[in-house]
Amino acid sequence: MPVSNSVSADRYPLARPLDCIRTMQSMIDLHDHVERFLLGESAEKPRLAGTCHKDCPLGKHLRDVAAPHAGGDACLQCADFHAQTSHAVLMKEQGRYSSEGELLCAVQNLRTTSERLQEHLVDWHLQHPIAA
Repeated sequence: MPVSNSVSADRYPLARPLDCIRTMQSMIDLHDHVERFLLGESAEKPRLAGTCHKDCPLGKHLRDVAAPHAGGDACLQCADFHAQTSHAVLMKEQGRYSSEGELLCAVQNLRTTSERLQEHLVDWHLQHPIAA
């Protein structure tokens, strides 16, 4: 089922295509890193962005093409993903998860948000394929 993007591709033409596969892999890698940190499988603290940051492939692309609304729902999902990952890491660092169940619930919420973001990136890819 395609994910609807509320912003028309015709309204915001792209100067250069977004490599959605690379962007999805970057988001998956970040999600995996945060999840390993939350579960205590990694001591390396993930980079906290809070919002879209300079290394975020989707944000970087949208800033490069000077079309801040071109990402539509994908951009909103990306911002939500970054906010949730930052919040979860801060909660873990501050010892604010009162139980293992609460921590696992946060991990599951991040998985859901990550999957939703990936769906939107797939939709973006289908609307803006990279020319071979």
